[in-house]
Amino acid sequence: MDSIDVLRWLERNGIPEHPSTLAIALKNLGNSLATLDRYQAAAAAFADGITTYRELARTGSAEYTFELALTLVTYSRSVSELPEGDPVAPVTEAIDLYRGLIRVEPRGYLPRLAVALEWLSILCQRAGRTDEAVTAMAEVVDLQRRLAKDHPRHYLVDLAEALGRMSIRVGEMGHPRRSIKPAEQSVKIYRRLVNQDRVSHLPGLAAAVHRLALRRTDIEYFRVAEAEAKEAVALYRELVRLDTAGHIGDLGRTSMTLAEAAGHLAHAEIQHAALVEAAGAFRWIASTETNTPSTSLSPCGTGPGGSGTWTATARPVRARPVRARPRCAPSWPGSPTGPAADGNGVPRARRRSPASVDTAAGSRLAAGRLCCGRSTVVNLWESECLARLSDSCLSQPHWSRA
Repeated sequence: MDSIDVLRWLERNGIPEHPSTLAIALKNLGNSLATLDRYQAAAAAFADGITTYRELARTGSAEYTFELALTLVTYSRSVSELPEGDPVAPVTEAIDLYRGLIRVEPRGYLPRLAVALEWLSILCQRAGRTDEAVTAMAEVVDLQRRLAKDHPRHYLVDLAEALGRMSIRVGEMGHPRRSIKPAEQSVKIYRRLVNQDRVSHLPGLAAAVHRLALRRTDIEYFRVAEAEAKEAVALYRELVRLDTAGHIGDLGRTSMTLAEAAGHLAHAEIQHAALVEAAGAFRWIASTETNTPSTSLSPCGTGPGGSGTWTATARPVRARPVRARPRCAPSWPGSPTGPAADGNGVPRARRRSPASVDTAAGSRLAAGRLCCGRSTVVNLWESECLARLSDSCLSQPHWSRA
């Protein structure tokens, strides 16, 4: 007989105080099972805990009502991972309970209400109910503004993140122009936070600037989007120097955004360099995931230092990514080392390189192999980079040794 069976026996026999202990044990069991991805069993444990908390909450205790609301939200998260079940109903009930508690003590329960509303927004977005998702997210932003006004030190970051997610929801709703304002507000807050503590808030600023560049691209403000994407790439390069494994994927995705904006503006060199950097970043990640060495690209027959080709340099074989601060320049393939000039700083002649056709064919072949090979998100990103790189090599003039 395990501890929960003992607690159930005590509950049936009317032993005082043990119903609350049983509810806590069931909630903890559900959390443990959810951590192990056993969502069916977790949902069953949460459901039993909810039944017990309902009985306890009938006494009018704010403590038990709060615990009931918490358990309803966690139950909703487990149900959302199952093929059947309605995760919206329990979180909606939890929101109603939080609203009742806020009437008595607003300061203590506002953060929890914001969390529940944001989860409701996510569920509505998944179900295609975008209007409800945006409405719930707008309330989250209002709550975070209220919290940040009273306690800026603790809740200003939450407000910036909520504004960023609001921008995403509005954009997915089909209103890209309306998504700009919350994205701009998020960037503004993060700039303020970075001035106070650069190390802690630089990742948030980089993500917010990249998000804003994406929103500008959606409304075809490509010149502004290119400038913002350049800033985001610069910020992520700084972060990669501090934590390569933690941010190199973000650098790759941001470089692809820069390449897209530059492509619309016919800025061929910027587009090509961004695609090279993105492909190199994702190749670095793939090499660490598969525990196999990776070699650098050969972008149109030119390389750093004017060597004419990229030297095939094997990446270190690692069982898992490690956090490290490089002592010198970034070492991922395609990192910015000035492909427009040779080792002496002399600009190369701008002309079509015959090697570009070979690189394009090789990029297309590599992309096809990746699509047919390991089915990971990283490889899909890398294959997209290589495919775009091949198009760039074939359709645009590139820097090459004179």
